[in-house]
Amino acid sequence: MAIRFAKKDEVIPNIELKFPIKDVDKGTLENRLKVTCNKNDIYISPIELQIAYKSFLSSEKDIEDAEYLYIIFKEKLNNEILQYFLKEFNQEQKFKSDIIEPSEN
Repeated sequence: MAIRFAKKDEVIPNIELKFPIKDVDKGTLENRLKVTCNKNDIYISPIELQIAYKSFLSSEKDIEDAEYLYIIFKEKLNNEILQYFLKEFNQEQKFKSDIIEPSEN
């Protein structure tokens, strides 16, 4: 079960927290990213996971988000980690057709 936090009477911004259950959840924690904001550290899921998960969700907005993340972070992505998460979500082929090929145009 996940818990979502937001400011009272607001939807955005929000954050969802959950306990790791699946291997992909554990991989998320093992590959987390530290982000410093206003001298405070928070940890976010790896960009590679965010790309794979948004590909899995498949809405037009999610595919656009995945493509945007891929374009912005292309040079910094760990391809081994990206392939791991794509495999976990069974998105290897969809990623190639929906995200890599459009961004090459």
